[in-house]
Amino acid sequence: MLWTRGELKSKAKDVLRMTYWPSLLVSLLILITSGGNGSSGGSNSGWRESGGSSLPTGWLMIIILIVIGIAIVALAIVLLVGCALEVGGRRYYLDASETKKRQILAY
Repeated sequence: MLWTRGELKSKAKDVLRMTYWPSLLVSLLILITSGGNGSSGGSNSGWRESGGSSLPTGWLMIIILIVIGIAIVALAIVLLVGCALEVGGRRYYLDASETKKRQILAY
């Protein structure tokens, strides 16, 4: 089969019209659950250590443990939920692409 450029463009536009909003929602869901791919890091390059600490050592340890606990929970959520949603999202895109192509090519 030979296609013209205009036919390919019109079919691509039809597929995009049918799958735009569901694809956008899937992308936003993956973005939210995966943490935006690398946005969990921080930088303290402008921080200078002063001679003394304003927080007592006990409070500092509690804060450090809370931060570590939150990081572990966030990592567990990303690994257990985020990865599964990303795989499901990619499968959705593949299935939507193939299904819509078959429906458009059928007419």
